[in-house]
Amino acid sequence: MLQDDDLGLLNIKPTRTAISIDERLLQSFVQINNFYTEHSREPQSNPTDILEFQLFNRLKGIRANKQKCDSLRHADEFKLLDHIEPEKNISSVADIFDDDAFGLLDNEADGIFNLKHVPSSPINMPDKIAQRKRCEDFDKFEQLFKACHSELTSGIREARPFTGEQQIKPGHFFILHGITAYVAEVGEKEVKNGKVNARLRCIFENGTESNMLLRSLATELYKDETGRRILDHQEKALEALELIKSEDVKSGHLYILSSLSQDPGISSIENLYKIGYSTVPVVKQR
Repeated sequence: MLQDDDLGLLNIKPTRTAISIDERLLQSFVQINNFYTEHSREPQSNPTDILEFQLFNRLKGIRANKQKCDSLRHADEFKLLDHIEPEKNISSVADIFDDDAFGLLDNEADGIFNLKHVPSSPINMPDKIAQRKRCEDFDKFEQLFKACHSELTSGIREARPFTGEQQIKPGHFFILHGITAYVAEVGEKEVKNGKVNARLRCIFENGTESNMLLRSLATELYKDETGRRILDHQEKALEALELIKSEDVKSGHLYILSSLSQDPGISSIENLYKIGYSTVPVVKQR
């Protein structure tokens, strides 16, 4: 039977294994190596080239993490991780004082119970602090990220500065600290102190996810000078409408009217309309 299977219908395909976090880290570093091979330099902070900018932030994040640097030494073809400062060996109290670069331990007059710059009232903290964790079903989203990057390169999508939390919706992409994020879900919205908030399921291209608050994501995007939202053609056409916020108050009416004039000089003009704005209902304008 196997010999007569010309179409290979009985061939058993190998089971696809999930990619581990270490493998994903290696793949991301290989992309940095490929960039160096093509351009003979490491990626720079170039906001006009979103892919190079993402690689720059990715390399910056790796360099800031000694554990990641150590695990990638074998793949560091161009010595991009060689200048990382080694961790200081602190083995005594004297070492602690010697390492006090900001002089925080110099002033003996300031006792540990002499509190300064401490708010007298407790700060309102969110009920649940969001933490990033491994996304167990990342395979469902991986192709979305690949398609997004491809469409950015081809010009179908465009990265623009983030301007308001009303832009955070299910199915939208953002760039936060050089990493693409996808808003998979927006939970039930709540109004607190006049502000709308909700829990998100936010998937990141590095295989992690977070259930951060909508306003927390907005705050991080505001603080990140290179934070971006990613638009497709349809979203770009409707971008102006997103300036409307839930807190806005209606102040008038836009109208489009045709003329009822019997004057031949006016009635003879085809497709003549008046477009305007009124603070009273349009019917009263007649």
